[in-house]
Amino acid sequence: MRIKYESVAGMISAVLMAAFTFNSTARPLPQSAPAPIKFDHALICVSDLAPMQQGLADVGLAPDYGGHHGHATTQMAQLGFPDGTYIGVESPVDTSVETGTPQSSLMKANAGPCGWSATSFDLKGDLYRVSRLGVAVGAPEPRSRTRPDGTLAEWRSASLGPGAPGSNLPFLMEDKTPRSNRAPKASSSIEGTTLTGVGIVVLGVQNLDENIALFQKVYGWPAPMVEDHPEFGAKLAYFAGTPVILAAASGPDPWVAERIARLGQCPIAFLLHAGDFRAATKHFSLLSGKRWFNLDVSWFDAKKLHGVRLGVVGG
Repeated sequence: MRIKYESVAGMISAVLMAAFTFNSTARPLPQSAPAPIKFDHALICVSDLAPMQQGLADVGLAPDYGGHHGHATTQMAQLGFPDGTYIGVESPVDTSVETGTPQSSLMKANAGPCGWSATSFDLKGDLYRVSRLGVAVGAPEPRSRTRPDGTLAEWRSASLGPGAPGSNLPFLMEDKTPRSNRAPKASSSIEGTTLTGVGIVVLGVQNLDENIALFQKVYGWPAPMVEDHPEFGAKLAYFAGTPVILAAASGPDPWVAERIARLGQCPIAFLLHAGDFRAATKHFSLLSGKRWFNLDVSWFDAKKLHGVRLGVVGG
């Protein structure tokens, strides 16, 4: 038996209702059961790819060129990690040509951190579960990219919640070709660094309580720990054991408030996980930072990264 998408009318737009159907065996998780989430990749949006590639190389994180996307208007570089996660740096192929992608305005604004994604092994089922909670979901859309060696990667992706995909809730990705086609093995610049993967996304939000409630609604997570970090310009809420920290503007440094006012809610920083934190900070000569939620945090030089806040977390 198939359940038509119209059965969730009022939760998503009429356009999406006609887009696809869901399997009737899919059921939403009880609110008391935390839903797992698998970090897929972090997305950095820039107007010009080369300067960010060089900036990453300058701090010891040289990415690999990843090729053009199927629509041929955007390209990317990738920094791969041993656990399969990666940082994708995306830009227009030609700045004079409109990309026609949801991240177009963020690329034009040279936003830096702009999105994040979670891996899905049952995209229709995941979308059905979230839509049943009253949260808007996007229709699955086919995507592809051809790597420089000719390898074709194909997947389907779909957004959760409002805003550009991955600007708050993650966008979901379900691979159609082997995931290794899209997410290659660890980049050579990662070897010997003890970095294992992208560990945490720090999401800039306008209202901390509203966004805490949203993530609890979608994933059933317990209440987060909350700390004020004026040195970072934000009050932070961390869902322990997950890859999510929410950040609302706070303190004398206005950069978080100014960024949200300019770009809207979207990631403001990414933290890479290190198996050996001290060894990683020594290897990269990182800037020291205050402990967050009993976790060690250090930062790469944001000036070299054209303002992108990228750090390492351990503990």
